Amino acid sequence: MYSIRGELPSQIALKSIQGPSLAREDARYELAKVRRRSSMSRRMSMMTKNRVEPLNTQPQIMTQRLSNHNIELGELGFEVCQTEEDQRMQLERLRDMPCPIAVKRLVRKKILNQEVTSSSGFKGWKFKQAKERKRIAQRFKDIFYKLELWKDSFKEIEGHFGTGVLSYFVFLKWLFQLNIVIFLLIITFIVIPQAVLGSSDQVASTPCSGINNSLYSSLEYNGDIVPNCSADYQDYIQLTSGAVNGTYEVVSYIADFFQGTGFMENTALFYGYYSSSALTVDIQGVSKLVDRYNLPLAYILVTVTYFLLSFFLMVRQSAQGYKDSIISTDSKFYQYCNKVFGSWDFALSDARNVILKKKSIYQDIMHDLNEEKDTLRREARSTVDNCKLYTIRICVNLFVLAALGGAGYLIYYVTDISSEIIKTRPEYLTWTTALQLLVQFLPSFTITALNILVPLIFEKIVLLEDYIPSTEVQLTLFRTVLLRLSSLTVLFITLYSEINCDSKNYCNVGDGSCQPLYCWETGVGQELYKLVVVDMIVQLAITIFVEFPRKLIVSKCTCKLAKIIGCQQFMIPKNVLDLVYSQTLCWLGAFFSPLIPAICVLKMFILFYFKKISLLSNFVPNNRPYRASRSNALFIVVLLVSFMICCFPVIYVIAIMTPSRGCGPFRPYGVMYDAIIATICEWPEGFQTFLTVVSSTGFSIPLVMALCVTIYYLQIMVQAQKKRVSLLRDQLMMEGKDKQFLLSRITDIQGKGTTASQLRSNQKALSRKPNNNTPSSLLSAAEVVYEEVAGEDV
Repeated sequence: MYSIRGELPSQIALKSIQGPSLAREDARYELAKVRRRSSMSRRMSMMTKNRVEPLNTQPQIMTQRLSNHNIELGELGFEVCQTEEDQRMQLERLRDMPCPIAVKRLVRKKILNQEVTSSSGFKGWKFKQAKERKRIAQRFKDIFYKLELWKDSFKEIEGHFGTGVLSYFVFLKWLFQLNIVIFLLIITFIVIPQAVLGSSDQVASTPCSGINNSLYSSLEYNGDIVPNCSADYQDYIQLTSGAVNGTYEVVSYIADFFQGTGFMENTALFYGYYSSSALTVDIQGVSKLVDRYNLPLAYILVTVTYFLLSFFLMVRQSAQGYKDSIISTDSKFYQYCNKVFGSWDFALSDARNVILKKKSIYQDIMHDLNEEKDTLRREARSTVDNCKLYTIRICVNLFVLAALGGAGYLIYYVTDISSEIIKTRPEYLTWTTALQLLVQFLPSFTITALNILVPLIFEKIVLLEDYIPSTEVQLTLFRTVLLRLSSLTVLFITLYSEINCDSKNYCNVGDGSCQPLYCWETGVGQELYKLVVVDMIVQLAITIFVEFPRKLIVSKCTCKLAKIIGCQQFMIPKNVLDLVYSQTLCWLGAFFSPLIPAICVLKMFILFYFKKISLLSNFVPNNRPYRASRSNALFIVVLLVSFMICCFPVIYVIAIMTPSRGCGPFRPYGVMYDAIIATICEWPEGFQTFLTVVSSTGFSIPLVMALCVTIYYLQIMVQAQKKRVSLLRDQLMMEGKDKQFLLSRITDIQGKGTTASQLRSNQKALSRKPNNNTPSSLLSAAEVVYEEVAGEDV
């Protein structure tokens, strides 16, 4: 009688090795389940009583009856509304009603046409305010949806290439919006005040003089030498510019524009242009509220703000991507059912969007099938094949390390040769402008060339390692980001060795064997500016002069060369790393060249349309696709790593390095951080005492200990929740297997001609002594199936 229960997959699992541990974990919650079962039964009975059941008539007949007013709301389970609150509750019930949208609209119209009593007093006011807020929020939501950037382009890309390629364009849009925010912060609080209020060459008196406080003991101020050093820097700009007798030739003008030298060096594009003292506010109506604008303080605060804002947005986006990835992973047991039966958007009305949606679903299903096929192939590998594969992977990793080391040495060598030519060879000044421009751009060209060629090698050799597509993407991204970040690191180390030379004069300018850098911050900004310009030109040139001609050769030519080249597939790792590299330059360059974010905004806006047109015209869908949910989280993680590396040089420059005496907003200070200390000493004494206490060791150590305890507690909670989720996932899988087993047994019994009385006896045997480990929903499903089979047999 009870033999069928022992054959359930869930019972077999409990008798296995892992079964007892699963049973022990479930026993902890069994008592709580029993206690909740009675209250749940009461709630279910109330829900069944108030549940809105769908009509058994056809949707067309129901719609026609409603439109002709031949059906009453009571037939659908709705009561007559007395108050506005009742009307709101009826509308919420209508939202969950299982019927066509046309029927819902007609029922909603009938509910709203009823005469109801308006609520009075505070309750009525609260209801009206909530209704008004909801209406305004919905209106703004509709406006933002209509104004959403590149919405139609995303649908087109998703329909033709799937969500994997779409994730690259979504990532590009996110970076585009982030750079707009950074650009607005810089232009609002740094560029516009400097342009409107004008430069100020007046040097303030020594700040914090006469104040006995340990907070100001490290403050260094050299305001007396600033005027002479500033004049020397202006003479240097005139001497090195491409102007002849005060006028520019076309070639010199173009050279200075691309190098950031000459007339470009003394513009708002670079650090050295900005004033070192507080700007006098001489605007009618504003000067009464604020008489001075502290530009050095604003420069540091804006830098800290856009770095913190970028960090917060990346963590938020990464958490969202991780959540989507978890949801995608949890649906692996029923992913095809979800895509086939639950992925269609019934709100689509445009024929073009319908076609794109069909293509998108098709691409997703093909991606899943290809991924499952690759998994089965890898599981069938023998031991000898695995040994060969691991040997190949070790050799590939050794080759990658050698390539990274060689690329770093090449960048160091080229940068050293370029600076040596400019510094020591007198004939350099007699060379043509084009040759001088080539020498100036030699490090930038080398870095860009390595960033193009070496990732192509990485993409080819990763195929030898035979990973799954998602792992291939992660590994290629990791190797390429190491290449690009190491190249920038080598460049910065080379520049640091030139800046931190021992032989310097009182203006912090190198003399003797050291290179004379009158404004080293602007020099760093010029190097980053050249990298941004070269990177933008190269990306656009590859799209125009490589991708389009390759498409023409493959499509129009039938020669052997066309077969060797083959159709182009959109390589997501390479294109994503281009965006990460561009954003890294933006973060690094925004401090030394405040208008670099504006260049990056323009670059990404143009790049989107170039990439979209090239994608739809020249590329074919990838034959080894991967999931977008995994890609989005991975892109943000790679960007977060680059962000952390960008923070170190900026923090080091602000806190440790000595600024130039002849340029920039921090020229009088020993270090840039002293601008904050000089501002604090002008604040009220009580606030200064508060900052002294907060920055003390006695306050910091307990705060760090409290944070560590909190992090440990949250980590323990996360581990417990992960374990519980794993158990629930196993139970859900067992329940699905039990249902499949019962349905197969019922089919077998029905095929053998079992009578209705035998089916009912088996049903009673199954429900007479329910097992605690068998879900009640499973027993209910079995009872329903037995009743249906028994009814058909009778």
